[in-house]
This record gives sequence, structure tokens and C-alpha cells, in this order.
Amino acid sequence: MATALALDFLASEVLDARVTASGGANGTRVNSSGFIAAATCPRFDYDPVTRAPRGILIEEARTNLLTNAERFENGVWTKGNATIASNAAAAPDGATTADKLVESSGSAEHYVTQVPAFTGGAAYTFSFFAKAGERSVIACRGTGVWAADPRVRFALSGEGSVTVDSGTPTATITAFPNGWYRCTMTATPTSSGGGEFRLSLYNSGYGYEGDGISGLYIWGAQLEAGSFATSYIPTLAAAVTRSADNLTMTGTNFSSWFNAPEGTFVIDAELPVNVNAELLSIYDNSDLTANAFEIYKKTSLALAGYIVAGSAVQADMQTQNLSAGAHKFALAYKVNDCAACTDGGTVVPDTSASMPSGLTAFAIGRYRNTGSGYVNSRVRRIMFDNTRRSDADLRVLTVGLAAVASLAEGSDTIGASGTVKIKAAAAITEDDDVLVSAGEVGPAAIVPASRTVTI
Repeated sequence: MATALALDFLASEVLDARVTASGGANGTRVNSSGFIAAATCPRFDYDPVTRAPRGILIEEARTNLLTNAERFENGVWTKGNATIASNAAAAPDGATTADKLVESSGSAEHYVTQVPAFTGGAAYTFSFFAKAGERSVIACRGTGVWAADPRVRFALSGEGSVTVDSGTPTATITAFPNGWYRCTMTATPTSSGGGEFRLSLYNSGYGYEGDGISGLYIWGAQLEAGSFATSYIPTLAAAVTRSADNLTMTGTNFSSWFNAPEGTFVIDAELPVNVNAELLSIYDNSDLTANAFEIYKKTSLALAGYIVAGSAVQADMQTQNLSAGAHKFALAYKVNDCAACTDGGTVVPDTSASMPSGLTAFAIGRYRNTGSGYVNSRVRRIMFDNTRRSDADLRVLTVGLAAVASLAEGSDTIGASGTVKIKAAAAITEDDDVLVSAGEVGPAAIVPASRTVTI
């Protein structure tokens, strides 16, 4: 593959100098130690448990509507039949700032809450971090602005689990290091006004006989308008907005590698759930509607290659529906010869397409230059070849390429069956690559110790 552009956001935290990064103010990421840490764009993110790199986190602007997100002892938090022991444990950011929610004696619901303003008919997502103490189940209950109060229980053990007790909320739980979990609940109020998402201790019920000493640990509460949670936004005395992450190439930083008549994009990215999202877009910055190449995700979790020229859609090649998580997608283009492929699956062609012209900019993880369509997830790698690769190549390129450096060299061949025959030792492979079969790869000595090779 004649690689004209190779961006590998897993390999290091050094951003290619041709990419302009802005935004992400007041943002956070998970750092390489597994801790929540302050960060602005580019936010290189990691798995909190395995600490494996996940790529660059790219999100739309969001506001944490809750104040004093880590200070549950503050008066803005109403305590119901409960007390707060402040700074009682190490938090997900590594500092000793986690509070303990302790039940009072007596039979009642034991909770802490704020009462922000809600708009009826709009989805809201409440999230928080929790860790088991004497109690190992925490509940979230919406009150005040719902026709039927949404109620969800989160079990804080093992991988974590979620139980919906009433209403129609959606909920998730994600394990973090040191026994912490991030819990989220999304629900849509039926009326406007002051409402609650209560954090309640749970012990065989939402109301129970407390012993005055038992509880669990909480940290980092967040309420945001939207149908899914985004990364944590710390607050103190006022609500805080995290600005959108923007990664762009323009000028010669773009034109030096892009080829308008023909080419092939390959992108490796994590897909969010049930939202439209743009993985990349090439566009004319002086006319955002007339000409463009795009790779985007539909609400159905299908990836698609999209081409518009002269303000007319030339191709919209939708591949198979996918699960959330990391996937590879290829878009190949040439006049009347376009194709798309995801994860080595069926190649979707379009044989009647003109090519756009006047393209001047490249946006990563968002829709052109409109401040919308953010991927709200992580982009891992992007590669561009200035030729239209064959359909067989598209299947290979979206299956086993575990790193940019493992692309075939000039003397290598790609078989129609989807195998790569490496003819040069320079095609040494990386990380999680595995050998196809005997005879398909050159001398075994080119594979470093403890590495496998995947094609």
C-alpha cells in the first residue's frame, strides 16, 4: 500500500505536526496509569483497567449541570437520612477526595441529591463513580419531573451489573481500577422544573433500617443534557462546559498527501452506541455542502462511505450493522468505481459516481466544519493510499492490520483469498499481528520475541 498518510493514535501521545488540535477545555481523560486526569485536545485515552491505549477521544461540547461534583459534604447536596464523610478514600483520579455516603439509623431511604432544572421531553444522563463499602449496591432514582420515576440499581462487584426497577431508563456500568465503577442512567422527564436524580444506598430495598455506620464511596457526579454519558467534567461552585474537540488538517498539511481523483481511506475507530457520528470528512472549507468525502456511522451502527459532488450525492455505501466497539472501515474512490468495506465483510460498490473537487480540509471525528456530528468516542488509526485499492485489498486492510507499520511493502502482494504475502523483511510486524499460515510470511526471524503476526 502506497501510504500517503499514516496517523497512529495508539502508538504514542505525540500528535502529527500537520494536525491542528483545539478545544477540549475543562476536559478529562483516562491516562496511561488508569487515573482520571485533566486534559485538553488532543486527549489520548486509555482503558482504565488494562491501561491499553484506546486512541484520541473526540467529543461534542457538554455541560455538567451539577455543582460541587466531588464535594458531597457541600450544602448544595441535600442529605436524606444520611451523612457524608468527606475525603474518606482515594478517588478515580488518585487523590484522596472520594466521600463516603453513610446511612443514618432508622427505616428510610438513605440518599444524597441535588435539584437542578429539567426541560420536559429532553433526555438527560446522570453519571457518577461508586465503590463498595459495607454496602455494595447503589441506586439511582429520578423524582419530581417523571410520570413514572426511573429507578436503577448498580451492583458494585465483579464486572458490575445493572437492574432497572421502574420506568424506562437506560443504564450502564463500567469497571475502573481499585474497586471503582462509573455508573450512568439516562431518562427523559415528562415535565419541566426542578427534579432529582437521587443517589441512594440500597439494601434489599430503596428504604430500609439503617445502622448508622454502613455505607459506600462516591465521587464525580455529572448531569448532562443528552442521551448518553460523555467523559467526566469536574465542577466546583458553578456548572462547567467542556468545549468540543477539534482535529483538522488544512493548507499544504492537507494538500501534500491528498489525491482527489482516486484514493483509499482506512480508519480504525471505536463506535458509540445509537447515535449518528462522523469518523472523518474531507470538504471544501469555503462551501461546506457542495463537495465532500465522508465516513460516518448511522444510528443503526452501520458504517457508510459517502461522496457528494456538485451538491449532489454520488455514493452512500452502507455496510453491515455492527456492535459498539472498535471496527475498521475502508472507503475507496475513483470515477464510477467506488467501494466500501467493514471488518473484512462484503464489499459494497458504487459504479456511477463523479468525484468532488475543490477540497481543502480534513476533519477527524466530526462533520466537516459545522461543529456537529462528533464521533463521541475514540479514533485509533487513519491511513490513506493515493490509489484506488482493489476490492480484495479492502477486505484485507479492514481485517488484520494491527498497526500502520504492518502494511505491505512495495514488493508485497495481496492475494484474492485475503492473505498477504510478505516478500521483504522490512514488513516486520507489530504488537498483536499473527501469522496467517506457513509459507505466507518470510523468515520467522523478522518477528520479534513475544509477538504474533495478524493479516
